[in-house]
Amino acid sequence: MPRAQRARKRKQAVVDHDIAIHSDERSTAVVATTLNIASVSKMTVGSQRSLAECLETDDLYSGMVHDDMWTGNSMGLGIPRDNSTLRMLERKVAKMESARAADRAEDKRQYEATHRRLQEKISGLHYMIDVIGRQNHARYIVGYSQMRTRFISIFQRDILKIASSEDRVLIGRGNTAAHDGNFLADAKLYDMGFVAEDGTRFPPRNDCEVFEQLYGVLPSLAGVIKYTPTILVLEQHATIVSSTHMKTPIFKERFEAFIRSLAASNNASDYLDSDSPHLEEFRLTYNYFWDAVRTEVSRQEATGLEPGVAKGGFASQHHLES
Repeated sequence: MPRAQRARKRKQAVVDHDIAIHSDERSTAVVATTLNIASVSKMTVGSQRSLAECLETDDLYSGMVHDDMWTGNSMGLGIPRDNSTLRMLERKVAKMESARAADRAEDKRQYEATHRRLQEKISGLHYMIDVIGRQNHARYIVGYSQMRTRFISIFQRDILKIASSEDRVLIGRGNTAAHDGNFLADAKLYDMGFVAEDGTRFPPRNDCEVFEQLYGVLPSLAGVIKYTPTILVLEQHATIVSSTHMKTPIFKERFEAFIRSLAASNNASDYLDSDSPHLEEFRLTYNYFWDAVRTEVSRQEATGLEPGVAKGGFASQHHLES
């Protein structure tokens, strides 16, 4: 095709199609072609020749690409279209990422709010347990103290098989006996003694090792251990070991682990409400003990005494600290 004819065809391809023209606007021109990969010098020369041929032979077009005017051949106009599409996709992705971040922030806020509500409920329950526990432990009255000392003496007679003559006298002074542990009330027997219903005054008990067999700690720690969940563990242990129910060695191990954690924490309180990693093991031993109460204690009575109980009992806090 003669050069003049090609020029006329190119001019016809770029005729206006109702495009508004303003003196202060510009149209970006872009012409693109393809080259074989070669050395830089060869590709430079080749691009000049190829672009010159494009200007001679390719049809040129003008059009709007996202509010910008572009002029060029078909391959050239594909570049701004692709770039425009890429920017649009990037904006969409950024918008989606922003929405996801907002969703994550909202999920975190809802989780934290739910966690706070649950913690408040748990703290409230622990407070109620603590109040009820303190009310129950306040029942140290005349008659009740006599029943409590019989609880310890009967444990010596029936479980440890080491009842003294004083124990037998105490057992014989009444018909009512306790079957459950009471940490604070029993500890007071070693500090204050008690007055019997007939007015007889009995001195403080001095068999602290028996108290340790029941509660795992010395009675002197009753003035230090005030946290009701801890007291409930000690009392549950005393209730079980003073009975003839069958216990597995795991039950004993779980209680010893709890006593070790109690000593290591310096008799900490509020460990169930704390997120401190230093109290994590303490919380675990607490839960493990109650698991053992459910799974390692049989309501069936033992035919004989557990060897570990009769021969010195548990690794108490007193022994662990010494």
